[in-house]
Parts: sequence; C-alpha cells; structure tokens
Amino acid sequence: MKLHLGCGNDYKEGYVNVDLYPQPDYKIDEVWDIRSIPQPDNSVDEILSSHVIEHFDFKTGQAVLSEWYRVLKPNGILKLETPDLLSNCQEFVTADDQRRIYLYNNFFSNADLKPGQAHLFLYTEQQLCGFLYHLKFKTINRVQPWSQYSVDPKNKHLFLAIEAQK
Repeated sequence: MKLHLGCGNDYKEGYVNVDLYPQPDYKIDEVWDIRSIPQPDNSVDEILSSHVIEHFDFKTGQAVLSEWYRVLKPNGILKLETPDLLSNCQEFVTADDQRRIYLYNNFFSNADLKPGQAHLFLYTEQQLCGFLYHLKFKTINRVQPWSQYSVDPKNKHLFLAIEAQK
C-alpha cells in the first residue's frame, strides 16, 4: 500500500489519496485525519506527503512523523517536501518587495485560507533530518523537489525534499 497524505487536488495514480479537507473539485480516495492513520503497524510501503508537515505546529509535527513511522513497513519509504526555512530566510533578506510577496506564501501560506492551510512551522534540513534520525529512519537523503509548488527552477532551492527509509 502506498499513501499520498494531504493530497489536496494532486491525485496520484497507484496511491491511496487521502485528505481531511476535500473540496468539491478534488478527487480523493479517503478522508482521514493523517495524525492517526487507520492502518496497522508496519503495513504501508510508501508515504508521500508534499507540503503538509508545515501545517502542523512543531510538537504535533513530531507526533505526525512518529505516526507515519509506525505504519511504514520495515524498509518502507517516506517522501516529504516542505518549504526550507533556511533558504527562504536567506532569500528574503536580499529579495526585492515583489519577490518577498512570493516568499510570504512559503512562510505563512496564502491570504484566503481554507481549513488546514495555515503554515504553523517550517523546518531546516538539519532539524527535519535530525528528527527523522531520532525516529530511527535508516537512510535519510535530500532529493530534488518534485511538487507542483517547486516546478519552477528558480524556486527549487526554496523547498526541502527528503526521502527516508525505515
């Protein structure tokens, strides 16, 4: 089983696409609160979560990642993408006003928030990888960002994409 958690309107074939806040135009498979996955321990081959972990405060984010670790099979893969706090801060300092408007969305999300869309915590690579290591993930690698939010080559450096193996 492969889970796409917090899928929004990004339906992925071959995954169980899950979202807590489905919209009328979203195609999803399941409505779950991804803080508590209704699957047994060690039952999921892969979790894909793109631009979701930043929607939880730090403490809740740790509990969410622990829960996802619980359901992953041994050697299961976790794929995460989220704004990179350090890269966004570095660019914000030197950006012009127009570019800063774009960067605000990475820090806080957009102004017309729907439920669950506010950004509550952003990670640095060291912080996110450190916590995954603490959970006992064996292999943790930064990879190229892949989501719809980071497809523009001039923005790829603003996003942190991690693959971790249980």
